[in-house]
Amino acid sequence: MDFTDSAGVVHEGVFTTGVTFADVDGDGDPDLLETSMTQDNVLYINDGNGHFTPKPDSGIEESKGAHTMALADIDGDGDLDLYIANYKERSVLDLFDVGDLSWEKTVKEEFEKDVDKQYTLLPPYDEHYEIIYKEQGIPERREAGKQDELYLNNGDGTFEKVTDLDQRFLDPKGESTGTGSRLWAHRQVPRYQPRWAARPLCLQRLLDKG
Repeated sequence: MDFTDSAGVVHEGVFTTGVTFADVDGDGDPDLLETSMTQDNVLYINDGNGHFTPKPDSGIEESKGAHTMALADIDGDGDLDLYIANYKERSVLDLFDVGDLSWEKTVKEEFEKDVDKQYTLLPPYDEHYEIIYKEQGIPERREAGKQDELYLNNGDGTFEKVTDLDQRFLDPKGESTGTGSRLWAHRQVPRYQPRWAARPLCLQRLLDKG
């Protein structure tokens, strides 16, 4: 039986990319969060009887290519905080012709496989790519996604966005991991393979920063 309408969660006309139930206001029933690729990320508050109402003043900002989300009490105050993993509203394949995305047209210097050198991205491609240097192996040009977002729960169904992500995600040495960006490795035109920028995260240091 479909009770989407009666529950108040139709969310019609929205390209939804992720949904999750979680008790964000601490009243004992699961509320609903939905992320969207190009439209608003929305929090629906559960009235306890299976009916949901959108909360426009939740503090969650409009989508920046949101792809999925996770909730956990990262600051130890007893409520669930929110992490939104952002993809990208439009990739380089949406913005440029495939023929303009070669290394030669996006990077100033000629690629040399066995030479240790620095490369410079040409505008406007420098707004969409990063050059990744490795201790071993050749440098890679990768497409960068929008920065992820972290929201701390106020305990009443509203969230406050964290603006110092570089200081929230630290490695065991206390240095920023750079968490919060998404990278895609260019394998072959026209396909791009999503890759997580996986780096160590010291949870205790994250909690200490709360």
